[in-house]
Amino acid sequence: MADPRIHGTTKQQVGKVFAEVERQALLPLPTEHFANFQEAQRKVNRDGHVEAAKAYYSAPPEYLGRTVWVRWDARLVRIFNHRWEQVTLYVRREPGRFSTLGEHLAPEKISGLERGAAYLLEKVRWIGPQAHQWAQAMLTARGIEGTRVLQGLLSLTKRHSHESLEKACEIALSHGVYRLRTLHKLLKRQAAPQMPLPFLEEHPIIRPMDDYAQVVARAIHRQSDRSSMSEGFTRHGWTEECPGERVTARQGIADVPPPRSGYPLPGCSSAEPGVVSPDSSSVVPPPSFHQE
Repeated sequence: MADPRIHGTTKQQVGKVFAEVERQALLPLPTEHFANFQEAQRKVNRDGHVEAAKAYYSAPPEYLGRTVWVRWDARLVRIFNHRWEQVTLYVRREPGRFSTLGEHLAPEKISGLERGAAYLLEKVRWIGPQAHQWAQAMLTARGIEGTRVLQGLLSLTKRHSHESLEKACEIALSHGVYRLRTLHKLLKRQAAPQMPLPFLEEHPIIRPMDDYAQVVARAIHRQSDRSSMSEGFTRHGWTEECPGERVTARQGIADVPPPRSGYPLPGCSSAEPGVVSPDSSSVVPPPSFHQE
């Protein structure tokens, strides 16, 4: 609809001008998608690697200690020098992984790294024997990339005590785990031991032990009285004379009211007053008075 119209400024037909002039000036579309990447400056570490998105990639030996540009996207990682010339190209790795090319490890460079690792191991020895054993096993398992782990282990001494590091390294060594991330987790789990509260034998809110002994003695005495009461009912033939009143297994002694002395049991018309045994357990003896 817009192509046939006359442009207000040029006074020409829009579609005709596009076909004759503008189309010839357009460039073809790129074959790849628009590049979406991140880039930053990185200094080549003494182990010959640079960090990008928490992964590590080797650089040529002549760039050791120098600053380079690193560009990475979802698939690739590129390293450029200060003139923006591409030095090397990698496939992006997972965080914590290393990518090392053989031509980047010159013999003199390897020996220098070994001397550096030996120097770091001597510094780790001051932490303790467990940390030193863990560091040696880690270097054997991970190789050249373990140099960064040694540096990270030494940096932990600024925030944690040697005793905590020794315990964390001992646990990690027993499980065969040689990652600095594991040491961080073990150090976070270590909490200060809780001190036990002192045992108080006497306190204003604590009752004396004699009071508890009297409570237990009274409970035992009440239990023996209830047992003798049950035996008295059976011995005097209470259940035989009153067949309508039966104590079942679920009905306790406390549910059956004790008979009063000198009176027949409720519901028992055949019982004579003289037959009913007095309830000695319910009779409270009068207090004795001493008269001078």
